[in-house]
This record gives sequence, C-alpha cells and structure tokens, in this order.
Amino acid sequence: ISHAEVNFFPGSQAKKNYLTALQANLFNKIFYLSKQNWPSIISAVGEGLEQKHIQVYLDDPKLFSYLTSANWAGVVPRAAQTVEGENSDFLALVESNNGANKANYYLNRDIKLESAIGKEGEISHILRITYTNNSPSEVFPAGKYRNRFKIFVPLGTKINKASFGESDILTRLTTFSEYGRAGYSVLLEVLPKETKTLVLEYNLSKNLSYKDNKANYKLEVIKQAGTDKDPFEWSMSYPINVKIKDLASEAWTDTQEVTFKTDLQKDKLFLLNFLKQ
Repeated sequence: ISHAEVNFFPGSQAKKNYLTALQANLFNKIFYLSKQNWPSIISAVGEGLEQKHIQVYLDDPKLFSYLTSANWAGVVPRAAQTVEGENSDFLALVESNNGANKANYYLNRDIKLESAIGKEGEISHILRITYTNNSPSEVFPAGKYRNRFKIFVPLGTKINKASFGESDILTRLTTFSEYGRAGYSVLLEVLPKETKTLVLEYNLSKNLSYKDNKANYKLEVIKQAGTDKDPFEWSMSYPINVKIKDLASEAWTDTQEVTFKTDLQKDKLFLLNFLKQ
C-alpha cells in the first residue's frame, strides 16, 4: 500500500509502475514453479473465479460469451422472461469506496433479508445491512468508509422506506435502470469504530404467480466481486392457506416460514415451491 498510495498525486506513475512490477514478478514466480505445484495453482484459480476474486475479459465475442455463461466475467445476469407459475426475484448489492482510503479492509458487513408473501400473493422485502467499521482511526490506510451504495432489484420494484442509523434517507435515494433491473443509489458514511444499519423496505411490482395452484419462486443473490464471504440470512413467510415443499422429503408442509443462514462467498440461488390450498 505504501508503494502504491503514499504520496500519490494526479499524473504520478509510481502506482502504475509498482503494480506493473508486482504483476510481472508474480507471474514469473508462478510460471517457474515445479509441475507438482500446478494442481494447487489450478485449484486456487478455480476458486478465485468461482468466488469472483478473479474475473476475465476477452475481445473475442465467442470466448467472452463462454466466460459469461460460466459466470467468470462479472456480467450481471439478465432478467428471465415471465412464465406463468414461475417467479424470478433478484438482489445485487454494489458498493464503491469513495473515501480515498482502504477502509474496506477494516469493514464487517452482515446482510439479512426478511421476505413475506401476502394473502393476494404480493411480495415484500425488508433488507438490513449492518456495517461495522473497525478502523482504529482516520489515519491512512484506515478511516471513514464513504460508500456509494447501489442495489439492483426486479424492474418495477418500489422502495417504500429507507433509513441509515437513525436517519430517514428515502428522499436521498436516486433511481436508475441497468441490465434490465431497477436500481437505487445513495451515499453512506460509517466513521471509524462505528456500527450503522441500512434498512430498505420494498415491494415487487408483480404478485406470486400460480399455475394449477402451484408456484415456483426463485431468488438470485449476486455477490459483489472482490468481497469476502459476508454473512447472509434470508427468511420467507407466507399465508396460512399456502404450503411449501420440503426439498428433502418432497412433502408439502405448512411451517409458515423458512429461514436460510449462509454467506455470500459466491452467488446464491434459492428455489421455493408453493402450493395454494
């Protein structure tokens, strides 16, 4: 960090030269390793691609299409076409550190999504993201986490309430549309040794779709490239006249709520099957 960042000024070549030299030495070290090390290297590269610590771009359209299909290119997946009885939900969180520091290193992030299906099939969510900035002070590389936060959700989604800590930030949200998704953006700040929670309450524009009283619900949660395995918890509640299929036993149960506790080490895909009585 000291070679790349300290005493940096616009037009300086120090950072570029340092990173170029570091890359050249890294590749030389890898390529001159003995053959017995290559299985471990290939395994590490595979994990890096799957967990989005490594991403690849190619000019060749066909090869890049393959990378995209393998989820190695960092491309946000397009929304699926609407099919009766099929429901596609989507959540992608993107953050940019605008603080000119390395506060990300000191940051802990905990993500919880509470979802509910109403009596008429309406789908609502409450997203809670708790940030803890463990920076010891404002001294570089630590410091304030100045986060340009973006959320991507299905088209037509409306955020009804938004708060950060004790502040109502609904009017500060800006809207946009990219990749066939609706997006919201806001600037957030977490001071050193501070913990703050972002809360977003929103509704999807389309209700749960049934065919022959059955509905298949899919939730895609996209991991941001370069982040660690942030804890992720998702709960889904549903009406008393609806049952859910237990994937292990294939039986229909009426627990009225299911909960998943995992992490975002990589993209997650959740599938739920509902039966309306």
